[in-house]
Amino acid sequence: MLRAESDVETVEEAAVLECESWLSPRQSILHSIQQFKGTTPGTVFPARWGNRNAVLDPTHPALRTPHSQMTVTFSALTLRIVPKGLLYHPSIPVGPAPYNPKQDPGQVDVSVRVVMGANKFPSAVMRAKVASKIKNAMSLVVTRGAYVEENAEGKPKIEFREKDASRDWIRNGYTYVFHPPPELYRMPYQTLIPIVRKLLGTARYRGQKLEDLWAGRGAPRSRSTPANHQSRNRPSQV
Repeated sequence: MLRAESDVETVEEAAVLECESWLSPRQSILHSIQQFKGTTPGTVFPARWGNRNAVLDPTHPALRTPHSQMTVTFSALTLRIVPKGLLYHPSIPVGPAPYNPKQDPGQVDVSVRVVMGANKFPSAVMRAKVASKIKNAMSLVVTRGAYVEENAEGKPKIEFREKDASRDWIRNGYTYVFHPPPELYRMPYQTLIPIVRKLLGTARYRGQKLEDLWAGRGAPRSRSTPANHQSRNRPSQV
């Protein structure tokens, strides 16, 4: 579906839409991220009342894994990969993903949360735009193999490498929790895409190492538990 000209807020967003138009869905094995909604069975934060240790899977070995081992940061954007079993029971039950009668093997479901504090992101519009930009950049990397290189004039240009488009960018069974800085609101996609690409690649490697550890001699113990990392002024998750 084409977007109206008034919906394109920046030159960078217009450039991304132009790049996407170069590729027909049939030219790519993975042509879209099917669902962001309905793919996260719990919440990043526990309910204000009740058992704050009530994660979905209390037997998951990641409970004994330090958060630092599941967290990567690059250019002020932080990504934490959280096994879905470590999510907390939501106060409102999460329904299933919207039914799609045409299940397509070229589509990928991704569980994503973007956590932003109201002190740094006071506007709901600002929070929505930042979350949308992260998901758009993530979608372009996963389904189009997006990367950035300099053109003949020395300016950064978004390019696509179809051989890099792969569902392997995303590890199954995890929720991708992003903690963005305020400057991401005005960050161009030419800057954001390399950052997201780096984070996804590092998280993929880190997740595989942790899974090998959990399947072998077990995860290292940590003094911290999920309940120890909460704040009274909890940020919003989009």
